[in-house]
Amino acid sequence: MITYKEAKKILIKSKIKIKDEIINSSKSLNRINVLDIYSAVNYPAGTNAAFDGFAINSKDTSKLNKNNSQNFKILKTISAGDNPSLKKINKFEAVEVMTGALIPKNFDTIIPIEKIIFNKNRKFILTNEKIKIINSLSQRKYRKQLNLFVAEGIRLCKEALDKNWEIKYLLYDKDKAEDELVIKLIDQVISRGGDALEVTFNILSKISHKENAQNVLGVIEQQWSNLPKKINKETWVALECIRDPGNLGTIFRTMDAVGAKGCFLIDECTDPFSYEAVRASMGAIFNINIISINSKEFIEWRKEGLFTLIGTCLLYTSPSPRDS
Repeated sequence: MITYKEAKKILIKSKIKIKDEIINSSKSLNRINVLDIYSAVNYPAGTNAAFDGFAINSKDTSKLNKNNSQNFKILKTISAGDNPSLKKINKFEAVEVMTGALIPKNFDTIIPIEKIIFNKNRKFILTNEKIKIINSLSQRKYRKQLNLFVAEGIRLCKEALDKNWEIKYLLYDKDKAEDELVIKLIDQVISRGGDALEVTFNILSKISHKENAQNVLGVIEQQWSNLPKKINKETWVALECIRDPGNLGTIFRTMDAVGAKGCFLIDECTDPFSYEAVRASMGAIFNINIISINSKEFIEWRKEGLFTLIGTCLLYTSPSPRDS
């Protein structure tokens, strides 16, 4: 047995001659070509799009981030077989390309259609991290950090506006853009300074984490209330360490039904603005004043108030008549 280096030296010194021969290509499997083979035809003539999306110049995105977005003007749509040539391309311009379409010169990046946000009139796309940010609202730490939450459906978004909650972003299914109720909701959001974003149904499903997503989704600013100075004939509910978001949403519905004013969430409670709590509340969250407080603060506040406090306690066994 010799080493690799020794074997390599022997091969370098040795003169191995292999005669050239002309054979049919059908018999060329596992054979080595003597010369490189070139096609006489340049095919494909250019770079083809492997999926539907929008072609842009990557240099135009070098200074963009989640705090610095940019509208890209859509110049045209190019399908497979279309002439991709363009007379002039300016900064922050894009072309829509279908699968198999030739990508025009000066464009080097394609953004998949699923990751595109359109403005209302579909003349521009928005390239930034808004979808990523909105999708992060499924986690409590980002809802708290951004002071935002998600509500799904036309009815909930309309109710939020009617109760003067601010919708920062309204995402709607591009296939429902002509729906009369959607159009009216878009106009309301924009008139109040919000932003309406046209997206695909896949994006709505991704953000809502549901296969049967609603065709409208609102990103809304959270509203937290301060301790009331006094309670007259109002009804308030105090919940200590409630853990289940679905139960909390259901309690909000019951409170709304009986006309309760608000809710104290004492100590470590579940997030009232989680997806599950908002869904379970069925819009009642927009009618409830929500206060986050710890036990000590609540007790001190209670001492100063002139109102009736009724407490309940969950027991594992029912008390006997003697203990009642």
